[in-house]
Amino acid sequence: MYVAYLFGTFYRFLAVAVSYFLVTSLLLIYSEDARDRRISVLIITLPPALIYLPIHVFTFMPSRISMPASLANFWGIGMALLVYYARKTILKGAYVITFAAVTIYVFNTGYQGWLNYLNFGTYTGTVSEPVDNFTLYRAKDAWLPADSLKNKLVVLDFWDTACGICIRKFPVFDQKRKYYSKYKNVKFYSVNIPLKTDTLNQAFATIKGRGFNFPNLFMFGGVEMEKFKVKAYPTVILLLNGEKVIFRGEIEDVDKYITAYAASTIIDKE
Repeated sequence: MYVAYLFGTFYRFLAVAVSYFLVTSLLLIYSEDARDRRISVLIITLPPALIYLPIHVFTFMPSRISMPASLANFWGIGMALLVYYARKTILKGAYVITFAAVTIYVFNTGYQGWLNYLNFGTYTGTVSEPVDNFTLYRAKDAWLPADSLKNKLVVLDFWDTACGICIRKFPVFDQKRKYYSKYKNVKFYSVNIPLKTDTLNQAFATIKGRGFNFPNLFMFGGVEMEKFKVKAYPTVILLLNGEKVIFRGEIEDVDKYITAYAASTIIDKE
């Protein structure tokens, strides 16, 4: 799972974009002539181009998380050039405002949307995807009846025993499960994806060993996983009526979806 840690890629984007914008602006202002300005722009542009472009070309998939942060260099330089060469003051101001607005948006919202896309295939978490012919198991030979998912909003938390982030999020999952237990048609299940190295009942032991007792299901086989488009752990799915995925993302972001459906006639309160 792609994760941006505190003072990581989010902050790097902000710091780099602002720094390159200011440095480029100062170099342009204090250059004596057009030739000096061209040299200054070349000097400030060449190092990030030589460092980051090969990284993203030759290791594209692993380096996607840092792509917006790498582009921050060129974003700052480009906007500084537009501001400097704009002939009208109002246009200069418009470029500065654009730079500030886009930079703040990417820092606050856009970068998280990019991570959501990498992890879950959606920028916002909201999806509308029919899914059918899947099987969730209570144990190896005991499956969850499909009828038990009808007329319900079901929260499925996909995880495996090697995923440290998954286990660290157990308290959040359990807290939300208990809070929304007041709605009889909102159900929470953790869904373990067994590893080849897992021992018998390891998933149950992992949950119980952390002091939790939330219900756990199993899903076996890559074909089943593909139906839900789960490609990173943990991934939380909201399944409506057992036939449509309406959300794919993190457990912290499920509240507005559950609240919306709890307020509708689909969900009944205990």
